[in-house]
Amino acid sequence: MRIAFAFVAVVSCITAIAAQNTASSSGFSCTTAVPPKYAGATTIFAWGANWYGQLSSPKDIEPRPYPLLVGSASMNVSKITGGFMHNAVLDAAGNQAWLAGLAESGQMGGGPTVNTKQTQYLPVPFIVDDVDPELFTRAVHDIAGGYQHTCLITQRFNWTTPQGVVYCSGNNDKGQLGRSDIESVTYILPVTATDPMFTAASITALASGPDNMVALTSTGELWSWGANSNGELGNGQTTDANQPVRVHNMRNIVKIGCGFGFCAALDASGILYGWGKNDRFQLGGASTEKAVAIPVQILADVSDFSCGGAHMLAVVENRLYSWGEGTLGATGHPKNIPSLVLDRWYVRTPTAVADFANVNIRSIAAGGKHSIVLDTCGVVYTFGSDSLGQLGQEKLTAKRYQFRSLVAKTNANIKRRGVKPVAVYASWFNSFVVTEETAL
Repeated sequence: MRIAFAFVAVVSCITAIAAQNTASSSGFSCTTAVPPKYAGATTIFAWGANWYGQLSSPKDIEPRPYPLLVGSASMNVSKITGGFMHNAVLDAAGNQAWLAGLAESGQMGGGPTVNTKQTQYLPVPFIVDDVDPELFTRAVHDIAGGYQHTCLITQRFNWTTPQGVVYCSGNNDKGQLGRSDIESVTYILPVTATDPMFTAASITALASGPDNMVALTSTGELWSWGANSNGELGNGQTTDANQPVRVHNMRNIVKIGCGFGFCAALDASGILYGWGKNDRFQLGGASTEKAVAIPVQILADVSDFSCGGAHMLAVVENRLYSWGEGTLGATGHPKNIPSLVLDRWYVRTPTAVADFANVNIRSIAAGGKHSIVLDTCGVVYTFGSDSLGQLGQEKLTAKRYQFRSLVAKTNANIKRRGVKPVAVYASWFNSFVVTEETAL
């Protein structure tokens, strides 16, 4: 296993860029209420695990330790979300979802004829009935993937609202599809609910853990369903739910995200809340319990955040903070930070990452055991575990290693084409950089 722990020095980027295109993602999925739109056409560079073609590389299914141009030139990306071994790209216009990777549990939603390994990012022809197949042509407004399932948001049947209904496909052993009538399904089905408040709600964003879902409504409230052994549904209980339940006392939420067994939400005033698994201080010292079934306040004045496998990143007044499991360096902290903060490489409380003190941050993403940061000058930083090439470096020989992404060096055509990095995303074992076709 290749590991990079922290930074030695970081070159600061002083030039400020407007924040309206700020975007981030996480180990499973983390999303804003409205996915960002970029000024120009976009392309994607990715690296990391590729066992099932999740990097869209049919001729090479080995891990890719350096940036690889993936997808199609026709993609105009607004979001990338990762399951465990499958990834999805959302078109900026909200009209298309492109998926690649493992599909054996039906998580692609394209019916039983979809290959178990889809090694190209293809626009998925979602199927809503496996007996009498109906091509799903409604616009997709958001998408999120878990361990073996995928959910998306689309219009209502009567097409009177622009968005609001959740469809899911894949494994349903924990109720993660939001239904009680199936064990698994290879085509998409709408989430069912007996609560009329959920039925009437317009869903604007989704986030997924391995086997659980969180949905954000247009009124800033949260609903959740699926696995709940760690309290990750946030409803005060620890029993799984195969229908949506209300997340306790969440109001005016603007962003949601989930990691492995825990979830988080940011409200309009900048307060970050978390709930669920807390055995590695995923909730930033907000509770001493190993699992928390109702939301607790983690941090204030937050402008962005991202959930990793067992760690979190957040931006507070343009400073990068991290906490949770830092065993493989995903929090970016050296071993000699104060003992009150560090416990067996678990960072107990939100702590500023020293090497980013003078870096203007544009986008952040937390993966399973790695992290990605994009500054306003277009420099991409990665740190943490590199066991499958998640850091984008072919060779890591030092235990402590600071570097920038090789995107600009390995792919020399980026500058020639006049593109620049505008956002970073992460799945459990993958890293992504979205580049925009505008002058540098």
